[in-house]
Amino acid sequence: MSTCRPAPPGVRPIQLPGTLQMPLRLRVTQLQVVELQIDALPPMHAVKGRGVVLWEPGARGYHAEAVTLDWDRAHIEGRVSLAAQPPFNLQAQARIVARTEPGQTPAWTAEASAAGPLARFDLKASLRGEARRGATAPELDLQTSLTPLEAWPVGRLHLRTQALDLASLISQAPRTALSGQMDIDSQSFTGPLGATVEIDNALPGRWNEGRVPVRRLHARLRSPDKDRSHLQIEDFDLQFANGSDNVGRWRGSGQWTAARLQLNTRIEALRPQGLDARAAVMNLSGPLAITVSGLPSPTPWRRRPKARSRPASNCQATLERQHRRQPAPGQADR
Repeated sequence: MSTCRPAPPGVRPIQLPGTLQMPLRLRVTQLQVVELQIDALPPMHAVKGRGVVLWEPGARGYHAEAVTLDWDRAHIEGRVSLAAQPPFNLQAQARIVARTEPGQTPAWTAEASAAGPLARFDLKASLRGEARRGATAPELDLQTSLTPLEAWPVGRLHLRTQALDLASLISQAPRTALSGQMDIDSQSFTGPLGATVEIDNALPGRWNEGRVPVRRLHARLRSPDKDRSHLQIEDFDLQFANGSDNVGRWRGSGQWTAARLQLNTRIEALRPQGLDARAAVMNLSGPLAITVSGLPSPTPWRRRPKARSRPASNCQATLERQHRRQPAPGQADR
């Protein structure tokens, strides 16, 4: 087993050298790793590589003709190459299928590709699934421009989903049926940021039952200028549900400046037991103000003076008392 742990984030943007040439040249016909663990991510199993070349003569760079691995609920096959000279062009393609027992049809298949200079490349991905028991077939389409060397790594993003079940992709994820879209529009780290989210969940349910108790999420986020240490939450609206039963609503606005998050919100007819069966039986409504300090900044990669100790997070919430306890079964409401 091989274990990799990431280094702490450094100062951005990262300045690339004039060449990625290495003093070592390596050609591997066949490569196999039984298990590969990267930080706290699920371990990769049966990692295999064919035609792996590091710094081939002729300055063509690095490439792997074929890479296969099993990662959580997915089996991945692909190939990748990276040029060793500017602009360090990246080319990668992958086919991903749901892991199944022999003879079974995969619940979904996906394809992904990345292409462009390392400083800014495009990533495209699509997923299509099988419709079961008369339900809508799951779909996902992603188009994004990534700037991994910059302080803000997403230039633009468009994500569309239909009846997507997170549990079919990630073993520890809850069951969902997500339909909607997310859009992020920015010019890397040199201009304002705008983001919108519109997601509906057709399978809302309690947390303790392996579901997400949210029927609908709407949110809009922006930064007024290129200073990403100040993010404005223009509005958000969470509609909670347990199956067909509406169990409350939470909406409001706020801002995240440096290490401080402030939310001015209102909750309406919120029944915590509808979110999780272990919660108290009550009905909550009223203004809710939340202040959280000690958070990492929205731009944690910026250089700061070293602190003697890590600041502790502190959260303060104020709810104007407008709640009514629900009567126990067989007990009159008073």
